[in-house]
Amino acid sequence: MISKKRKIVIDRKFIQLLIIPLIIIAKIIRYTLMEKLIDYASGIKILNMILYPEYYPNGIETEGSFWVASCVFRAINIINLSTISQWEIYITIIFNIICVFFVSKCNKKIDLHQSVFLLCSIGLLNMFVFTLSKEIIQFVFFLLIYVVLSKEKLSYFRKIIASTSILIFCGAMYRTYFIIIAAFFILIIVLHRNLLKKPKVKTSLIVRTIFLYYCIFGSILFICNIIAPDILNEVIIVRQKTLYNLTLFGVDTYPASAIKEWLPNDNIFSFLANHFIITIRMLIPIELIPLGIKYIPFIIYQVLVTINLKRAIKTLKSNSNIRNLAIFIYLAFILGSAIFEPDYGSWVRHESASFPIMYFVIDSYRKKCKKKDKPKISILIERSMYG
Repeated sequence: MISKKRKIVIDRKFIQLLIIPLIIIAKIIRYTLMEKLIDYASGIKILNMILYPEYYPNGIETEGSFWVASCVFRAINIINLSTISQWEIYITIIFNIICVFFVSKCNKKIDLHQSVFLLCSIGLLNMFVFTLSKEIIQFVFFLLIYVVLSKEKLSYFRKIIASTSILIFCGAMYRTYFIIIAAFFILIIVLHRNLLKKPKVKTSLIVRTIFLYYCIFGSILFICNIIAPDILNEVIIVRQKTLYNLTLFGVDTYPASAIKEWLPNDNIFSFLANHFIITIRMLIPIELIPLGIKYIPFIIYQVLVTINLKRAIKTLKSNSNIRNLAIFIYLAFILGSAIFEPDYGSWVRHESASFPIMYFVIDSYRKKCKKKDKPKISILIERSMYG
């Protein structure tokens, strides 16, 4: 029996042409539809630290990630920028040049779902990350990991060590939970061997591996409860504390997109159950649909990411080492985020900042392309026939 499969691919140059109008559209959306989600206070705080560092003699101790962000921005302030608007234009130009570089490294013909992902990522980055904010620092750390994974001379083991070191350094200098992400990363690398023992990565095998992961995670939590119960309690209640703190800054209720636990977080078992449920909810955020049309782009973007992630996991045995390490880092990132993220708005900002890693997960890297390119036209429809 003969079946037909239609595959839509888009020319890389066509995507590059769309980047400038996409930036303009993203900025318009940012200051119209998404204006209520803009954290002006953080931008003002970082700007003050850039301009008047002498007022913060103990910046790293008292201001934490804000001070780290201001130090990075101060280092690249070569033209004496003094306003938030100037900084946003400056950051937008610099980091979109990096995005153009990423697209230039793609295959000449990119699958439709990969193309949509690239454009959505660049759009979200310009809405929420390429501004005077802390998220840009996270993008830089993931960019460093991208550089490590791209180094062909580095062995697989050295890439693991280097990537883990960057995550730990990010945790020490930026956000503490990146140390937990580093621990998840190592755990996932160990567990993935269970997937490679079988000739084919089936859904049932993935489910068993997830169960094994939670058994190990639960065991670690039980040990932590014995050794340092106060630290464990802080981890368990961190989301509730973050959401509560939001109400202390002029917010009467939780954000509409708040990620609240469905079960009481009063013991390790309920914490693990909530963690699993929240991870699924973050990967498939259909609960945002009733909140209005402005959340639809986020839902579409996340579904695209999840579909690409599922495809990548199903092909673990045939993936390159680069792609597999990127998959493990992203999985560790979402597992860590499922503990801490207070709402979907924060999750979208932080996830879009991990674009340099997800770039490998979607597998449009030029060196992976083994097929000869078709004639150069903007959009192609390929028809293949097989028995």
